[in-house]
Amino acid sequence: MLAVLCALPVVAQTSSSSSSSPVRPPLDLPAIGTTSSRVVATAVRGMVLDPSWLLEDAAFAGTADVDVSARRVGDHFVARVTAVVGGIEVVGADRVVIIDDEGIRRVNGRGRSLTPKASFRLQSHDAVLAASDVVKGGALIDVTVERAEGLARKVWLSTSTGLRPAWRVRLPTWQLADLRDVWIDGATGELIRTDVVARFGVPPAVCGD
Repeated sequence: MLAVLCALPVVAQTSSSSSSSPVRPPLDLPAIGTTSSRVVATAVRGMVLDPSWLLEDAAFAGTADVDVSARRVGDHFVARVTAVVGGIEVVGADRVVIIDDEGIRRVNGRGRSLTPKASFRLQSHDAVLAASDVVKGGALIDVTVERAEGLARKVWLSTSTGLRPAWRVRLPTWQLADLRDVWIDGATGELIRTDVVARFGVPPAVCGD
């Protein structure tokens, strides 16, 4: 059954009316009430990797692989598709596919460009050095001599014009409140932004339509 789902071609069709909106065929899935998140994720992964998906989302031409997660929300499933370009995860350009018993209800994020605008020239150790300048309370005394493997990870950062190479660095800190994700440009070494990792007193987000 899973092999059939993965191979399922999805072709965006055009209705015979004056509207040019694509008419999507339903996914070959069991009734939503009886299927699992794993089955939905497998079906969606096969769908977006099929060449015919480019009729739905032409920007996916540069995608070699995807990571897909799915979860049930009420009477439908929400599948999140994260593109992988050149073996590197894309951050900020997820496609979110809403699926119910009628098939695909909606695709969010479609058309976001997945074309790299620059290449990685900065090494991971240099990214860690740059990040150490902006993190307070770091547990590393001297990042020039201490082992720092695994603290920086390559990602593509989605922008309005394409993918920006970036190192996502998380340095250990003595205080949880000081923990940051530091984004360093993988081509120029400049600081892109910092994100707080631990948030206190913030209510959990509610996922819906």
